[in-house]
Amino acid sequence: MKTLDRILFKLLLFFVRSPAKEACAEFFGTLFLVVCGDGVMATVTLGRLGPHGVIVSAIGWGLAIAIAVAIAGSVSGGHVNPAVTLALASVKKCPWKYVAHYMAAQYLGGFMAAAFVYIVYYGKYKFLFIFGRLHFYYMKRLTARQSQTTLPCNRPSMSIPA
Repeated sequence: MKTLDRILFKLLLFFVRSPAKEACAEFFGTLFLVVCGDGVMATVTLGRLGPHGVIVSAIGWGLAIAIAVAIAGSVSGGHVNPAVTLALASVKKCPWKYVAHYMAAQYLGGFMAAAFVYIVYYGKYKFLFIFGRLHFYYMKRLTARQSQTTLPCNRPSMSIPA
């Protein structure tokens, strides 16, 4: 009988809302979103996908946000973005007492995910980070080259007949 009571008590604790559970859900939801989204963008930027890069990045980000909301949605509402949390609190859809720990967990999850993606793709981006200030110059060149290969309207040789 005591074992059954313990199991029921643990099940009851699983369904009770607590700030720690909600913060963990927001942390892991944001972590998953940023790892998948930034990972897709790093793969598209460094890969040779050509015109398919836009489609791959859109589908990747779409799936990442859908799964991230599914991860955190049942526990905390699945905000996974500090702007969404602030917007929902400002229209009274989320109590203001939850905003601080939601946003702290989201920022921490996003930072940890960005660090993870940085570590995973460090070998590919290594030459960018060696140069320090020139990092932004090379990143701009990479993204500009990617956008020129994916969007035909950016090609300088194209013209519209008069």
